[in-house]
Amino acid sequence: MNEARHAAALALVGWYLLMPPWIAPNEFDAGAPISRWEQSGKFDSAERCKFVLFALRDWYADHPEERESAWFRRLYAKAQCVSAQDVRLKGKIPEIAK
Repeated sequence: MNEARHAAALALVGWYLLMPPWIAPNEFDAGAPISRWEQSGKFDSAERCKFVLFALRDWYADHPEERESAWFRRLYAKAQCVSAQDVRLKGKIPEIAK
């Protein structure tokens, strides 16, 4: 597949904003397999997913007075945008975090 068609095909793929799984109150496991991570959002493009992720990181960095802001800064520092076709998901579509 040539690069232009490959890029076009990737543009049609969904993207997930994934968070590491919680293991205890205010604790998460960033070393867990990505297939166990939780979906925080679904996007049409990697660019949109990254925009939202960076906006969340910036918001918590700019609002240190917010309750649990430090914890969310740590969480969003580990969060990732992942293609719906990423082989690490192994067909699993992560559930939306509650």
